[in-house]
Amino acid sequence: MEVEPDKIKKHITGLEVMERQHKQLHRRLRGLAEVLAAAEGGNGDPDALEGMPDQIDVLVDNIRVHFRAEEDVMSFHGYPQAETHRAAHGHFLEAVDKLLAQCGDCDLGGLRDVVDFLGGWLSTHVGKQDQMFKEFQESQAS
Repeated sequence: MEVEPDKIKKHITGLEVMERQHKQLHRRLRGLAEVLAAAEGGNGDPDALEGMPDQIDVLVDNIRVHFRAEEDVMSFHGYPQAETHRAAHGHFLEAVDKLLAQCGDCDLGGLRDVVDFLGGWLSTHVGKQDQMFKEFQESQAS
């Protein structure tokens, strides 16, 4: 069985792992958004909605783990924007912690605010900041 060089390259750089983690984070977010949408439409499972704060905490923990892994990969490869990227992660986590502290045991609207904030930031960050790292990696491989 022949292994494609691009697959080896992605594995070595950590991009494959990061992409897998991004997909997992987005999958969790979609699940939370679906529970919220059902609740907002009056069709929600009260038990699922009640467990949302815990699920949000799990998601934020997963984001923290992902950020550490991503930062390690960037540092290892000498990414010139690694510190800027790390700072963006830090600002995001501070904002999330503040939002969660304000929310406490949120009502439906508060939960929606948290999920929307997480989803919006991650989509923008992955689409712009992480893309810059991917482009850096591709330029180094040439």
